Amino acid sequence: MRNALFFSIVALSIAACQSSQYKIDGDIIGQDDGTVFLMNQSEETGQWEVIDSAAVNNGKFHLQGDYSGVPEMYVLRLNSDAYFGQLFLEPASFKVKTWKDSLQQRRPPVISGGKTQKIFQDWEGEYNILAKKVQEYNQKYREAQMGGKQEDAEHVKIDFDASIDNMKFYTKNFIIEHRNSTIAPFLIVNTRLYSLDDARALIDTLTGEAAESRYARIIRDAIEREDAKPGVRIGGTAIDFTLHNPDDNAITLSSLFGKYLLIDFWASWCAPCRAENPNVVNAYATYKDKGFEIIGVSLDRTEEAWVQAIAADKLEWPQVWDKDGAVGTKYGVETIPANFLLDRNGKVIAKNLRGEELEKKLKELLK
Repeated sequence: MRNALFFSIVALSIAACQSSQYKIDGDIIGQDDGTVFLMNQSEETGQWEVIDSAAVNNGKFHLQGDYSGVPEMYVLRLNSDAYFGQLFLEPASFKVKTWKDSLQQRRPPVISGGKTQKIFQDWEGEYNILAKKVQEYNQKYREAQMGGKQEDAEHVKIDFDASIDNMKFYTKNFIIEHRNSTIAPFLIVNTRLYSLDDARALIDTLTGEAAESRYARIIRDAIEREDAKPGVRIGGTAIDFTLHNPDDNAITLSSLFGKYLLIDFWASWCAPCRAENPNVVNAYATYKDKGFEIIGVSLDRTEEAWVQAIAADKLEWPQVWDKDGAVGTKYGVETIPANFLLDRNGKVIAKNLRGEELEKKLKELLK
């Protein structure tokens, strides 16, 4: 009986040791030799660091080692520069298959194994279908624009925007459904589909390993940095300023309080800003008589370009020039377009509303 118990304990100990290890068996078809490196991005420096390596013999390689903690994304590299796969490492057995002639063509490898990897691949399969649709509409939009078919381009843009929304909706639901997996915060950080305000709401849904992951820390750090900026935090009061309009008359931000007010940072040279202007024009036409106002804050380099763009884009709301960028700096504006929606008392209630998002928010506030 004592011997049976002893062997049971030994067996359990061996199983425990085995369960804390990763094993990666790979096959690079057509590659006779070389070295495969398993790499992870340093959380401190952002540099990719070698964690493990193995020789390639007749195309085969084997990596094995201890792993503890939350699953993270690692990459595989052949020799000095041929990155050929990524996987979410955890204690599990993985199979990797790729081809030498596909390494330069960025052809994805076939990877199996690992619970977290499976979750990622489930998301990736549907996402790639949606992304392909976005690419198709983007190509059609560019062709219509280049061909001078503006009406066709506007119709295609509706489909393009709807496709982007589908990607965001699908990924958001996936994140919520897998809120206890490290994949959830990974997608928030790496898909670039969501604003920081979106991330702020999504991170509160995370549980378990997801909340403990490095990707959750990245989100929380970004939120803390944003919250440390004066005057831009949602719930805070907007910083007052006085700038001049094209007629050289001074306009003070607080003089416009009493309505819902959009502070819109833009510039004539900013293509995304100019593409967004028609949406802002439509929102202004719909809600300007219902308690909505806009102040455009230009970060243009020259007054002439700014004034010409105002006329060309038919921007009818008050416009001022932040000539030296001081106001933009106070608001923490690092990229444009950027906007801040204020309530009637000058309190920031939303940021960076684009396209239909602005329309939806105003409809909600001014119904």
